[in-house]
Amino acid sequence: MNRLKDWHNIDVVAAIKKKTGLSLRQNSIMRGLHESAFQQALHKPYPKVEKIISEIIGVKEQDIWPSRFDALGVRKDGRRRNESSKSPKEQRI
Repeated sequence: MNRLKDWHNIDVVAAIKKKTGLSLRQNSIMRGLHESAFQQALHKPYPKVEKIISEIIGVKEQDIWPSRFDALGVRKDGRRRNESSKSPKEQRI
């Protein structure tokens, strides 16, 4: 269990607005992403956008969303499968 809590969404939005002067929608569009991409990253893991947000704010992704990373700072992946659930082709690779 993480000792640290994720930043509140309002705090992330405020930090982005302070650094860029733009809304989440404007930041998304300016970077060639879907207009709701930044908003989506506030509510569910979206590594590409989380990285952009962390660069804008100047804070590591792990510090903004610690619940999305393990104790070693490695991104948690809800899609991980153990070796026995992989197809035979995947096991050979």
